[in-house]
Amino acid sequence: MSPSGNPFALSNEDFLKDLHVNLVGAYATLRETVQGFHSVGPSSAEPRVFIATGNVVPFQPHPAAITLGSGKAALAHLIEVGLQAYGEKGYRYACNPITFVSFPNWIASQEKILTNS
Repeated sequence: MSPSGNPFALSNEDFLKDLHVNLVGAYATLRETVQGFHSVGPSSAEPRVFIATGNVVPFQPHPAAITLGSGKAALAHLIEVGLQAYGEKGYRYACNPITFVSFPNWIASQEKILTNS
């Protein structure tokens, strides 16, 4: 989150740090999950499901959530790629976009914390 109110005030390093957690971490987890799904074998009755939690920011962008929204939008893309690549093998991917009725109030409270006001 950008404490200055300018979503593009973050340094490249801070932006990349957040994306590393939100995007690279999700990619690594998906990669390991697919390897695990492959190792179970096609004859197993065990379900193969990857569930990712989401939120509203990829669909209702807010300047204070620049890195979170970018990471969650990329996660939704990875989930769709997994469905296209492995859906026919019975692998299931779910990305639940949790919506918050009070999302603007949450952002306002976070901005207040960040600016110490």
